[in-house]
Amino acid sequence: SETACPAAEAAKTCLRVGAERRIAAATKMNDRSSRSHAVFTLELARTTSVGTATATAISRLHLVDLAGSERLKESRAAGVGAREAGAINGSLAALGNVVAALEARARGDAVHVPYRDAKLTRLLQDALGGNAYAAIVCCVAAGSADAAHSTATLRFASRLKSLKNAPRKNLDPKDAEIARLRRENAKLKAVLLKHGPGL
Repeated sequence: SETACPAAEAAKTCLRVGAERRIAAATKMNDRSSRSHAVFTLELARTTSVGTATATAISRLHLVDLAGSERLKESRAAGVGAREAGAINGSLAALGNVVAALEARARGDAVHVPYRDAKLTRLLQDALGGNAYAAIVCCVAAGSADAAHSTATLRFASRLKSLKNAPRKNLDPKDAEIARLRRENAKLKAVLLKHGPGL
């Protein structure tokens, strides 16, 4: 859902409400297992004016909490829990496919990046090899029973870290075009002033 937040406190309230709505359930592996991923996106718009010209810059901050992958034989999830685990694993697989395609592109291969295979990867397209700064924080367990899961998590994080993003200023396309036309107009005026009307 989308909510307009006039101040930071309203955004904090949205984050708190979203966290409270997130469902967790006990499995054999975890007594508070998240049953879905969580994505909180904060979109900020700043409009500046210089004379009669205005420009709007737009920024997005995605806070993402990925639910961990589950092996049903270990979690013993059944019924609704098994379907939730399937959905979690499916979107994580789609994320892995996007990362693999971006790694192939970085090597110079002409491959399609399947962002549209899952809602998660569509939402995170800018953060995955796109126009954004990105950081990842991993939660791992110290116990030997969880060593395989922790190792897989760290390997996946290493793959994500290898992706190259190209952040740039996000201007409203209309404002960017107006700014380009103003620059072109200024150049033409300078040429006319230099060479006179006989140009």
